[in-house]
Amino acid sequence: ATYAVTRKPQNVKMGQGKGNIEYFVARVPAGKTMFHIPSLNPIPGYKPNFAAFREVAQIMPMATKFRVQNNIFPGNLSSGRK
Repeated sequence: ATYAVTRKPQNVKMGQGKGNIEYFVARVPAGKTMFHIPSLNPIPGYKPNFAAFREVAQIMPMATKFRVQNNIFPGNLSSGRK
C-alpha cells in the first residue's frame, strides 16, 4: 500500500489542521523480493555480471542482496517429467 506523508510549513502553530502532502512511501516487508530479473537462457557454469545493479544498489536506502537462481539440476531432473 502507498501512504502519504504530510508536513506543515515552517512557522505554523500547532492546531491548525493537517499539513500538505509532501511525498508518498510504500511499506515493504523485510525479505520481500523487489526486483526479479529472469534469465532466459541459463548456461551451466555461467555467472552473470551484476555490476550495473550493484551501482544502483549503493544508492538505494536499504540493504540489498543479490541471489542467483538456476534451475539446472544434476542428472535427469532438469528435463522435467515425461
